[in-house]
Amino acid sequence: MAFSCHKTNRQINAVVTLKDKVVSINTVTEVINKSIDEINRSSKYDNLILFVHGRGKHPEKAFNKHLLADLEKDYSAKVIMFHWPSWEGRFAFPTQKARAAAADFLRVLQALNQYKQGNKNKIKGIKFTLLTNSMGSIVLEQSMKNYDKHFGSIFDTLVISAPASSAKNHKKWVEKINFSDSIYITINQQDKLLGKLGIKLIGKRLGKGLKSFFGNDFKKADNAQYIDLTDSQLAHRYYLHRDLINKPVALMFYNKVLNGLTYKK
Repeated sequence: MAFSCHKTNRQINAVVTLKDKVVSINTVTEVINKSIDEINRSSKYDNLILFVHGRGKHPEKAFNKHLLADLEKDYSAKVIMFHWPSWEGRFAFPTQKARAAAADFLRVLQALNQYKQGNKNKIKGIKFTLLTNSMGSIVLEQSMKNYDKHFGSIFDTLVISAPASSAKNHKKWVEKINFSDSIYITINQQDKLLGKLGIKLIGKRLGKGLKSFFGNDFKKADNAQYIDLTDSQLAHRYYLHRDLINKPVALMFYNKVLNGLTYKK
């Protein structure tokens, strides 16, 4: 059953694909299966990306700004977006709604894990990537605080891009992530939006850097690589090719990790 974008944006968590628009969490296994079938039928795709968006009028923003279409085009991937109600107005940061989405996000992870375990021949040769952007990291953060399972290796790569989670004590929840072979966290000290968010939420955001406002170092997670993109002079959304023109280091990084491949600095 499909839902209108207006209703979905205000009331419920959902899964979104470029082709099927917005559908219930209850149908996520069907969505995964359709996406895997499309990958296997076409020479264009070899990767599945699970994408958790940030703040904004989603899912309309994802369609109107071609976020899903460009992700699929740029990274030879089929994309499934986890949608949570991410808009409360221009000056609001809906952190509580991001945290409230954690239970449904864990349902999606569990469905993907079960699908992979039951369809090993169908997924052979396919890479799996989890990408969170901005406040999408708060959905992941809260999910890990609630996490009491061991799914096994679901993803080849996890990219926590421009994370809006607090930098302080992030080590605790990141080190609970045991379902990705490689974990990458991007840092950009010039990210103005994360700077504003840090002031509003009273605390340095992880994507803004690993030192407090007073210059104290935050502890790093032992299971993650930290990728400093400050010198690339990026704005806030980093991962689409159109935002990476003349930024060769960032482009090389995302071309690796969003295709499920490892990156070494």
